Order: sequence, then structure tokens, then C-alpha cells
Amino acid sequence: HAYLHVHACVCVVVVVVVVVVVVVVVVVLVVVVLVVVVVVVVVVVVVVVVVVVVVVVVVVVVVVVVVDTISFVYNFYLVQHILK
Repeated sequence: HAYLHVHACVCVVVVVVVVVVVVVVVVVLVVVVLVVVVVVVVVVVVVVVVVVVVVVVVVVVVVVVVVDTISFVYNFYLVQHILK
């Protein structure tokens, strides 16, 4: 009877240990997945921000160059016209 009682206790302990290990593993996996998701989201956001900034800078530069060129050409023609 004592042997059966000890055996039952060992079984309970083993089951508890297995459950605890499984829970810990699941929690760790969930945390890892969350961290990976957060990192991916951060990377995507950073990439999007960088792309937007680059596009804005390029657009501004192009607009400035175009406006400057038009202004220069206009002034040049105006000066030529006045000189005539």
C-alpha cells in the first residue's frame, strides 16, 4: 500500500513538472513570437519613415531645381529682351 502511495505521489509530481515545463515553454515561445513581431513592426515602420523622408527630400529638391531653372531661364530671356 505504501509503495502504491509513493508511486501515486511520484506520478503526481511528474505530471506537475511536465505541466510546469509545458507552460514555461509555451510562455517563452509566446514572448519570443511577440518580440519578433514587435521587431518586424519597428523595422517596417523605420523603413517606411526612411522611404517617406527620401521621397519628400527628392520631391523638394526636384521642385526647387525646376523652379530655379524656370526662374533662371525667364530672367535670362527677360535680360536678353531688355538688352535688345
